Amino acid sequence: MSTTLQTTTSKSIEKPASAQLLSTVPRGARVQLSHIVAGRRLARRLAELGLTPGVTLQVLHDNGGPMLIAVRGARLALGRGMTEKIMVTAPEEQHD
Repeated sequence: MSTTLQTTTSKSIEKPASAQLLSTVPRGARVQLSHIVAGRRLARRLAELGLTPGVTLQVLHDNGGPMLIAVRGARLALGRGMTEKIMVTAPEEQHD
């Protein structure tokens, strides 16, 4: 009996070469969420919290434990495991 497992990382999605892990972003920096490299349950949970591709977020606190971020007017505390699955890029310039 054999089973086939599929992950969200096996999908062919164009990802920016300049993407970095959220866990590497310094305190005070603003970044844009590029994509999430996680299973369906975690990806869905993060989307429910407002973490969707293209959203801008700011790192408020990072002292080695959970990371505190600001996104869509809310503050979220994310564990290290989660921040290792969230890929971000420099925010796009907005022209007013």
